[in-house]
Amino acid sequence: MLAYVQQLPATADASLLEALKAESERAATEGPSRPFLDVWFTSANEGFVVGAYNLIFHTTDGGKTWEPWIDHTQNDRFYHLYGIRGSGDGLYIVGELGLALRFDPATSRFNALQTPYEGSYFGLLTKPGLVLAYGLRGTAYRSSDGGQNWMPVDTGTTASITAGQVMPDGRLLLCSMAGDVLVSGDDAASFRRLDLKAAMPCTGLAVSGDAVVLTGLRGVRVVRPEL
Repeated sequence: MLAYVQQLPATADASLLEALKAESERAATEGPSRPFLDVWFTSANEGFVVGAYNLIFHTTDGGKTWEPWIDHTQNDRFYHLYGIRGSGDGLYIVGELGLALRFDPATSRFNALQTPYEGSYFGLLTKPGLVLAYGLRGTAYRSSDGGQNWMPVDTGTTASITAGQVMPDGRLLLCSMAGDVLVSGDDAASFRRLDLKAAMPCTGLAVSGDAVVLTGLRGVRVVRPEL
């Protein structure tokens, strides 16, 4: 990554260039200690991984090779990048301290969006006409205009929301550290809690047929709730 930054053109913003060099040198000194936190592929060949301290890499060959993209984000303070998701009408990144970015294909840059929240977003869900960012203490905001305007969402929980998925039928699922599994059938205007026999603090979820697969510190659990 340091070699990549050193090759950036001298015409780049001087203060940003120095910040990128300093951050790259720090990362090189620390070694491979910064975690990746999310991955998203827009096609079989093109994808991104994001992580701590503005860590972001881009591939165009299905992951065989990766190029650092730390100079492609409007994230001068190097906030953590927690989640990346996209749909047909946009590709987005969210992170700590209210960071939200949208990809501009014309410039190949992720530009900052203004959101009403100053806490951390841990992830997001996207589908045509909808972006849902979620995070600390049950916080969630939705946008139907590409991230220009955001509305608060009553998720019904005060626990941190850690993961989500768009179901094949378009409904949305979220899970929390308190073991909540929440479903919305109205594009995140409202959520209801699913009735599970035993709650488990969740760090991830996936949908497989009529089953919801939950992961967490207690392992993996497969449930078949009434969705």
